[in-house]
Amino acid sequence: MRSLLFIVIAVSLGLSAPALAGQTTEEAEVHRLVTEMNKFASRNAWSGASRAYGSLLLVPGAEIDMETHLLGVQAAKSDGDVVATWRRVKHILTLAPLNEDLIMQMAELEANYGPVNLKMHTRFDGDPTLKGQDLGFNPEYSAVFEYAKDAILKQGVYVGPLPLGRYDLGHEHFEIIGGPEVVLLVKRQK
Repeated sequence: MRSLLFIVIAVSLGLSAPALAGQTTEEAEVHRLVTEMNKFASRNAWSGASRAYGSLLLVPGAEIDMETHLLGVQAAKSDGDVVATWRRVKHILTLAPLNEDLIMQMAELEANYGPVNLKMHTRFDGDPTLKGQDLGFNPEYSAVFEYAKDAILKQGVYVGPLPLGRYDLGHEHFEIIGGPEVVLLVKRQK
């Protein structure tokens, strides 16, 4: 009877089962998302695993082990999401800069893509469409290019990888050859 009363009081106070078991809400959420991510990965449902990892990164104060981070990279890569793969590898390299697997993955990405930071000035009044000149027919390149183009049209900014090549944005022309980040602020023409 006392335990029933305790459960009723705990539920009325909004305490979850994990909180009752000594876990914080954040720890319980991390556990739930890692379990979900592993389930998706075991079924090769990479987009689900990638979404779960993305949600995991949003949990405040989440302590994520390296194995889970690497599974997040694998999920993005297996799902064909080059932008998420790039961002995740770069992030995890800040946590484990000597991880040989991550260094090799970043080298592989950098052989085909270069980092960009593209921004449209708020008063730019021309055509804000990103145009690629020599992308070829690689579907991965096209997907990354379309993602960047859409981000610029919707938010006026894109930070991430672009396939190596020549581009136009507004009245500016630039080339991605690898190496240092291309930073471009497209201003209004005078």
